[in-house]
Amino acid sequence: MQIFSGIKPNFKLMVLSLALILVSNSSHAISKKCLIDEGYSLPENTRVELFECYHNGFVEGLVVVVRGEVFGENNKYGFANKQGQIIIPLNFDHASSFKNGFAKVEQQGKFGFINLKGEQLVPIEYDSARSFSDSFAVVEKADNYGFINTQGEVAIPLIYDTSWDFLGGLALVGLNDKIGIINPKGQLVIPIEYDTAYPAGVGDELIALKKEDKWGYADRTGQIIVPFIYDEARSFSEQDNGLAHVKKNGKFGYIDLQGQVAIPIEYEILGAFIDQKILNEISLYPEELAKVKKDGKTFYINREGEKLGIFYLVFRTVLLSIWPYIWQLFLQFFLIVVLITAIIKISQIIVGRLKT
Repeated sequence: MQIFSGIKPNFKLMVLSLALILVSNSSHAISKKCLIDEGYSLPENTRVELFECYHNGFVEGLVVVVRGEVFGENNKYGFANKQGQIIIPLNFDHASSFKNGFAKVEQQGKFGFINLKGEQLVPIEYDSARSFSDSFAVVEKADNYGFINTQGEVAIPLIYDTSWDFLGGLALVGLNDKIGIINPKGQLVIPIEYDTAYPAGVGDELIALKKEDKWGYADRTGQIIVPFIYDEARSFSEQDNGLAHVKKNGKFGYIDLQGQVAIPIEYEILGAFIDQKILNEISLYPEELAKVKKDGKTFYINREGEKLGIFYLVFRTVLLSIWPYIWQLFLQFFLIVVLITAIIKISQIIVGRLKT
């Protein structure tokens, strides 16, 4: 039986209501970042664009503003200053906040970039574009990707099937379902011959690469540091003391940045090293431990790969379970000692005065 058969849900209104709830929960953050100066206001039917406001606020003294209905299809975007003055006219179908002096804008389904004066730095002619990163921005036209520089010039031709942002002087590029890495000159640092690639953490000194279902690592010059012998390979993590979690022949272990095995690759399950202070309010053991499984048995190891014996675990479990009570008793004992000491001192003072 349809109890509410006569009621048509207004999904647009529901989404708006949800958005307003989320906005209200973040109103303090938004108000600080996006309020027009007291005594000033935006033109009629114009408001600060909440998404850009929340994430970026005023940048270079300007904030993205929009005219039209909330979630409207024909809204127009521009930029205003702290006094509510429209500095860059609302001529765009969408606009992103300024970053390093440039803002990505959209008109009639095409993208480009403007400067702080509203002048087109990059013609609005690309099918998609990403914000600038490391002085380059990914642009796409007819499914071909390349990069433009901060002068608005095509610095690296649009010849790739896909591209990622430059980060630390390197960018991933794809061609014919293979991945490689280029430098800012467009030169290949790592050939486009890998199935997957990604910066592997800890300063991105190494890059994880996958080829023919095996993983290895190369440095930033393209030299292979760790051969392609692993079934899985994760990033080198500061949490794991600069080690990377790897899998080989169904077993797990850790390797270091030189590719040397730091924790033997012999565990059926190998968890991350976790500071016990995260797990326990009061940690009696300052070292970081990892939960492992080997030959069907589960236990803990430290960063040196040393197994912690059953006595350690039992002692630790028992002590941690009674520790709150021990701590409580200690506090009570301490308070009693302080109280008794204070009574003795006061008694001595009173007796001393009576004698005089």
